[in-house]
Amino acid sequence: MGRVPKFVWAVRPTFVGFSVNLLLSTTRSPFELPTLTDILNSTLVRRWFEHSAKRWGVNLEINYRVLREFPLPQDNQNLANKIARLVEERQTLQLDNKNEDGLPRQTRLEQRIDRLVCHLYQVSAECLPPKT
Repeated sequence: MGRVPKFVWAVRPTFVGFSVNLLLSTTRSPFELPTLTDILNSTLVRRWFEHSAKRWGVNLEINYRVLREFPLPQDNQNLANKIARLVEERQTLQLDNKNEDGLPRQTRLEQRIDRLVCHLYQVSAECLPPKT
């Protein structure tokens, strides 16, 4: 439970707490786990969770039922590959890495991922918050 959904992926065996949902990739999965993780962490999908998940105070409860109802986008390997490259780039950034405008590069990369997720769902990126 948390104020906003947070999803992470791991490539090695990982210890998780009691109330954690695990998503496992299969050969039939249209998206690699890093790409799926960033789809789930996107602004567009966060809004879906805010409307679909139960609230406990200010926190969202994203349980098995909510995850089962989550609508995966259509398989689009071109967009999925673009998201995967941005995810990989973001994972290699140093914490103090900034663009020329002073905004952290991570923020810019996440904004680009948000726009690509909108394209995956065939939704206008105009629904996202304006760039800062």
